Amino acid sequence: LAGGAAFIIAGDLNASPVEGSAHPSAISQLLEHPKLAPDPVPQSQGGRDNKPDNPNSASHTAFWGMRADYVLPSKQLKVQASGVFWPTQTEPNQHLVKDRKASSDHRLVWVDIQLPEGKKATQ
Repeated sequence: LAGGAAFIIAGDLNASPVEGSAHPSAISQLLEHPKLAPDPVPQSQGGRDNKPDNPNSASHTAFWGMRADYVLPSKQLKVQASGVFWPTQTEPNQHLVKDRKASSDHRLVWVDIQLPEGKKATQ
């Protein structure tokens, strides 16, 4: 990338700084990198309901109980909002995440960003 270019890192990283068997400092190094915006830590009520006794469950992105999936914008991109698409049992579209056969054991992570003034999105 050109110096100062805006970017987004997105994907299933299967690592959490607070849970799981991955080395926690590995993902923490990425989350705390100076070229990234502050970690938006997306959350959902569906995740909270899935593991109600787990204090980290609101930020879980996988049914089995961990934040494993990330959308991490660079610091040039202002985060407006973020979340995890995980409808509760009583919400519309719950059937889309009902079980692994419906979609996946991972949930969709989304982040709304504001592009820098005068910039447009490119691929």
